[in-house]
Amino acid sequence: MINKMIRSAIMYFFIILIIGIVLRWKMVAPIFPQWQFTHLVHAHSHVAFLGWVYFSLISLLFRYVLPKELVETKRIRVFYYLTHVAVIGMLISFSLQGYAPFSIAFSTLHILLSYYFVSLYIKFRRKDLPPHLQLFFGTGVFFMAFSSVGPWGLAVVSSLGLAHTKLFDTFIYLYLHLQYNGWFTFIIMGTCYHMLDRAQIQVPAKIVRWQYLAQTSSVLPSFFASILWFNLPPLLEWLGIAGALFQLIGGGLFLSLVWKPLGQLAKGKPAAIFLHISLLSLGVKAVMESVGAYPEMATMIYGSRQVILGYLHLTLIGFVSLFLMYYLGKDQRQISAYCNSSIILMLGGSIGMILFLFFAGLLEWLAYPLQSWIWILLLITSLLIFIGLSGMTLSSFFSSETKTQKKGQL
Repeated sequence: MINKMIRSAIMYFFIILIIGIVLRWKMVAPIFPQWQFTHLVHAHSHVAFLGWVYFSLISLLFRYVLPKELVETKRIRVFYYLTHVAVIGMLISFSLQGYAPFSIAFSTLHILLSYYFVSLYIKFRRKDLPPHLQLFFGTGVFFMAFSSVGPWGLAVVSSLGLAHTKLFDTFIYLYLHLQYNGWFTFIIMGTCYHMLDRAQIQVPAKIVRWQYLAQTSSVLPSFFASILWFNLPPLLEWLGIAGALFQLIGGGLFLSLVWKPLGQLAKGKPAAIFLHISLLSLGVKAVMESVGAYPEMATMIYGSRQVILGYLHLTLIGFVSLFLMYYLGKDQRQISAYCNSSIILMLGGSIGMILFLFFAGLLEWLAYPLQSWIWILLLITSLLIFIGLSGMTLSSFFSSETKTQKKGQL
């Protein structure tokens, strides 16, 4: 079942890449006019968060934190297929209608299923894991559940006819913030520590505790740094700055603990560069958020849609997706040169997309009109990521087939 979840995650990664290519193409030429741009954006983001990343992270938790005998039970199979119903339902309904009764219904189903997963985690999680691993994994799952306050708040605000107000945007940012800086970050950090633990590499327990405290203390206060455009009182502005600084401290301590030992563990593995770029992206993200916590910088940042998109892609692609690609492929030591070329294409597309988005933001700050060539470059980066992922998937498949054949010969 865990392998099915991983394959499902990769499938949804392909889907969001295809939607991303269509979105970039629509910026260049009026293709598929029957599909509204904003509807596809909603489908793209929901499948990215609740398909690709969600399936990847829960497969990781099923592998490392939950007992093996639970994974193959009927309840998990039902949970697995219902989650597919929710994600595919969101993909179709958001693409066709945007926010409408069907898309809201499928989103609600996914939230309820995530609550069910939380109940399974609380009931069946392994108690023999080291305390710091239990803290990071448990906190990540907590923030996954807590982030649902965002969608519930959107439903209430919409029902009150306030869908075009700052309050509506606040609940969107709350959801994104708790997913990015809570659910995604804590599970990935816990996984890094778990990999070191399995390799019997000791990390200083005292520093890990301080890192956890700094990281946890940063999550809720730093949210206020995300909504400075709301004209917050000075106290909340200072809380936002303090939260961003705690996040910088937590990220710095984490990188100081894992960069060298994880690099040694990854040495010789073709996708190891994914790990290094992912950790580097986390550091850049923490620095950007600490700088963006100051009101003057926040005004500039939130005045540019491309800078915001650059930050979102820095986190989702640079930090999260590249780490998950490393995690999903870290046990593959024998791999073809074709896959190495695919890794280069995917990395080139990922880094290029992030840089071009920030470059487009710089042009917006300079009041320079965005020309079609910037959208063409972004389209090319999307195609490179898609081709790279396709090559890696095919190489992995044929590598697995070769191993199976060799075992059969033995």
